[in-house]
Amino acid sequence: MIFQAGWRGRWCGMAAAVVGLAAGAPAVSADVIGIQPNITTGTQVFDNTFGIDFNVNATAVNVTQLGVFDNAGDGVLLTDSPTQPIVIQVWDRDTGIALASASFAGGTGNGTQATVGAGKVFFKPLTVPLTLTAGGHYYISEDFAGTEKFGNVGNAGYVNPTTNDGGGLISFVGKGRASNGHNIMFNGSDAASGGTSAAPAPPATSATSGPGGFLDGGPAARYTGPNFQFAAVPEPASAGLLGVAAVGLLARRRRGSTPRAAE
Repeated sequence: MIFQAGWRGRWCGMAAAVVGLAAGAPAVSADVIGIQPNITTGTQVFDNTFGIDFNVNATAVNVTQLGVFDNAGDGVLLTDSPTQPIVIQVWDRDTGIALASASFAGGTGNGTQATVGAGKVFFKPLTVPLTLTAGGHYYISEDFAGTEKFGNVGNAGYVNPTTNDGGGLISFVGKGRASNGHNIMFNGSDAASGGTSAAPAPPATSATSGPGGFLDGGPAARYTGPNFQFAAVPEPASAGLLGVAAVGLLARRRRGSTPRAAE
């Protein structure tokens, strides 16, 4: 059986083109864990909302999982009650609105425990990744922590967590912030940390209204408690080119595989 002349050369050429496109496409990076504990055991209890500010830099990111520090790495989360989970949230600091949340224990399951740095962290994936826009100002928080200890500056033996910015995708900023109430983001001015949250916006608070709250004393990576995983948003253009090339290659292969009689 003799195939049409030139088919093999054309096929190889298109295959090489697809490989070339793949080589030029940006690599899809593994998810980055934002906060690496440097302790195994927490140092403090705070049952209301507290957390860390961060900004997204020049490239949008997808938050894929939310997590909570497992005090002592014992696989147990000491919640307020059997039906009240610990809640981890991502907020928009400029609007005071919670964008995504995940519940841990309190009847919702602990998630998957992972060793991160010197400690243990439970993670749960978001049903749909949360896209955070380039240049945005955000806040990762923990609430309803019950008696599950987290880590905080000023307590004996505490070592601040190590942060991972994903190669400059994000920046941890500010001093840490906390609220004196549940499910609410203290909206004190964070201009010094590059944010623009200065005016109250529901469900945020100000220093003089609602339950109130406070900006903590820093550094930016002050707490070992709430956590998250993220990755750069893939660029769709390169993925689309790869798809078009693959479809074209398949069609050419099918057309060119029709045999003709031997001469």
